Amino acid sequence: MTIDPNIPPSATRDFRAFMGELCALENIGFGQFFQELPTTIRVNSLKAAAEEVLVELRAKGFALKPLESVPGAFEVESEPFSVAKTLPHILGWIYIQSVSSMLPALALDPRPGDYVLDIAAAPGSKTTQIAALVRNGAAICANDVSLDRLKSLAHNVDRSGAYCVGLSCERGDRIGRVLPETYTKVLVDAPCSALGIMNKSPDVMKWWNLREVAAFAARQKQLLVSGVKALVPGGVLVYSTCTLTPHENEEVISEIVSQYPVAVAELETILVPSRRGLTAFGGRQFDPSLARAMRFYPGESGTEGFFIAKLRKLDSMDLHSEIPAVTDHPELMDASDRRVRPILGFLDNEFEIPADSWDHFRFFFNLEEVWMTSDAWDGRPRGTVTRLGVKLARSQRGGRWKLSTNAAQVLGKQLGSRSVDLRSEEEVNTFLGGGMVRGDWTLEGAAVARWHGTVLGVGVLRDGVLKSQVPRGRRGEI
Repeated sequence: MTIDPNIPPSATRDFRAFMGELCALENIGFGQFFQELPTTIRVNSLKAAAEEVLVELRAKGFALKPLESVPGAFEVESEPFSVAKTLPHILGWIYIQSVSSMLPALALDPRPGDYVLDIAAAPGSKTTQIAALVRNGAAICANDVSLDRLKSLAHNVDRSGAYCVGLSCERGDRIGRVLPETYTKVLVDAPCSALGIMNKSPDVMKWWNLREVAAFAARQKQLLVSGVKALVPGGVLVYSTCTLTPHENEEVISEIVSQYPVAVAELETILVPSRRGLTAFGGRQFDPSLARAMRFYPGESGTEGFFIAKLRKLDSMDLHSEIPAVTDHPELMDASDRRVRPILGFLDNEFEIPADSWDHFRFFFNLEEVWMTSDAWDGRPRGTVTRLGVKLARSQRGGRWKLSTNAAQVLGKQLGSRSVDLRSEEEVNTFLGGGMVRGDWTLEGAAVARWHGTVLGVGVLRDGVLKSQVPRGRRGEI
């Protein structure tokens, strides 16, 4: 076998041998893994329409091209400055996301009413995309084992207005034992050796070896087994990695198919150029159904290297919970509940919110706060969920309630009064940075700040000065 001369001598011996075999088998050049890829964004339909985003970004000098293969996604052809410093990004209108990262949610094909588990969810790109695809009409459990990563996940959930998401901090391999045969859709976007993103992390070539790959594969199988156990019969599981190692992809799936009542299904919803999954590699034979999986190579797909397989559960496994789930979750209430009505009535009066705005929300108390989530959570076991939805308001003296910035952005145009229009981008920056904006406003007390009709957040007015109450974690600057 001839080793591609572009593979650097500093790469490990295992890496050189593996990439040589893969490139020869697939007839691809090693250099394509280092192809420069454009910045791509996904419009968050929970907060904005594509037309609004295009108007805002083009006015700032950005050139955008729609991606025909992914609805609502755009390639940034040119940018006068980072798109992360724009108002649409700060407000959650867009998510900066690679095309390959958008594909697992499309493959999962979530529908309103689904109960979805994202088993390794941080930082939230796929979780928030799923929420947008179902218009907050599904119950989504977004899990990550790391508390630090869970913070970034919470930030992106809040920024995106994905109030149907519940956050969980549990070992992914335990969830199927806590809530067996519970979820209708499961996403396993597994940790991996990341060969698909060598253009970003070339150091992988210096440590990649078969022992490390075997450790990844063992962890991936644990997550897959847990996901299969958590899935209802007839449900769908999507497995994805940003690596192209068959040991972590086809071989893992082949083992799962041989041991559990699942079958590999076709990926009809993916339109990005791809190749079939491998059915043999390195002397190993895989289940023939792995040809239904998809491999994405950077030089052909225009995105990062990626692997996706879709599994359907064929039968029940007659499982029982092996680990007790958390049972002391707060009760969910609808808008007619006598405990919630006074709070909603106060907010209705203060901000002229139409009464029917609350119909598809459910509410619960958390100490001195009231939170809101989607009615899709009605009757759903919350198991490992420790945070659900977004904060609606916090109690104040005299029976008053302070509306949160996250809730104000979710309600958006339904807020009819007590708003002030900022007059310049300088004022917008000051407000979003948590500062004070001076004006000639006559309102006193709580107020919603807007910019060209868009809700930026909540502040307090005193003597014509608006003090921002944008949470510290949501602050930014355009």
